[in-house]
Amino acid sequence: MLSQAEALYALQKIDITLTKNRKRLAEIATLLASNEQVKQAQHALDEAITKLNPLRAKAKDIELELQTTQNKHKTSEDRLYSGLVKNPKELQDLQHEIESLKHRIETLEEQSLEAMILVEDATNIVNEAELALKQAQQQAQQQNKDLMIEQNKLEKEVETLNAQREKALQGITPENLKTYEAMRPKKANQPVAVLRNGSCQLCGIEQTGFIIENVRKGKELVLCLGCGRILVEVL
Repeated sequence: MLSQAEALYALQKIDITLTKNRKRLAEIATLLASNEQVKQAQHALDEAITKLNPLRAKAKDIELELQTTQNKHKTSEDRLYSGLVKNPKELQDLQHEIESLKHRIETLEEQSLEAMILVEDATNIVNEAELALKQAQQQAQQQNKDLMIEQNKLEKEVETLNAQREKALQGITPENLKTYEAMRPKKANQPVAVLRNGSCQLCGIEQTGFIIENVRKGKELVLCLGCGRILVEVL
């Protein structure tokens, strides 16, 4: 039959594993609820689209103005060469208008080319961002699959450990269990320390012969001189 210290040490090993598994389950739940890589990829795509849209709008406006100006230029040239305009002053004004429209067309053509280049570059960035998002989503799906497998495994382990803990509690007195539970938060969830070669394995303090003897007898809980943990000798 296990001594109280040995029973508490067995309980501690179960509790440490339970704490570790529950912490990992919480991490998995967070990861499943939110994938940072997908968020970042989506943000990059949104930014790229936000930059592309006004460039497309500007390119379209320039193209529309260019078409309108070209139509005006053609109409003015047709009128000039139609022979219908006889007045010299009106002819001169018409020639000036045609020349002005020609310069404006040249300017708009340059602006249109520049706008098209900017739209093409921005479109390439959007395409790259879309591809990156797709890849991130695929990775997330695979990661989630792996995480769900791990989650299922850990949940089964926790269920088994809880059953083991209930069984372990049967060999511990209520008073000693109360002492153990009270010490857990104060001792980093390790209120029980192994005594080996006369020293506490957690704080390293060498114990007196009286303490060592009492630990070996196992009749009552014996505390470490250094860290105050419950000492147990494990063979």
